[in-house]
Amino acid sequence: MGSRAEFRAIRERVGASRQFLADKLGVAERSVKRWEDPRYAEPPQDAWALLYGMLESQRRMIDSALDLAEDMIEKAGREPAAFRLNYYRSQNQYEIAGRDDGDYNIANANARAVATALDAMGYSVEWAYPDEEGYTDTPRN
Repeated sequence: MGSRAEFRAIRERVGASRQFLADKLGVAERSVKRWEDPRYAEPPQDAWALLYGMLESQRRMIDSALDLAEDMIEKAGREPAAFRLNYYRSQNQYEIAGRDDGDYNIANANARAVATALDAMGYSVEWAYPDEEGYTDTPRN
């Protein structure tokens, strides 16, 4: 297992709030906060397993999004001016948009990770909320 800083960094990277982890692990939010503080007990194995699983899920999401982007370019015969990614202002908006039962913060973290990967490949990214012009229904997270 890694350091407490790594624990927190992965948690934030995948978009999981302390409360989200606490709910998933059946502990108090205070416990998750303490796992990130060197003065308290280290995160348990199941917490690390959950985070590493979420990180792997995010990596698969990025790979799928990049494959989809390549397919779009191949079908169009040219690169788009920009790839449009969806972003959510709230859990309610995420649910109204008909998304999965997941957390909108995690969906947004995945979108940011995809944007970073697209940017590294030299592509431009634009963003849209579900209630804005330009929103597209994308594959579920």
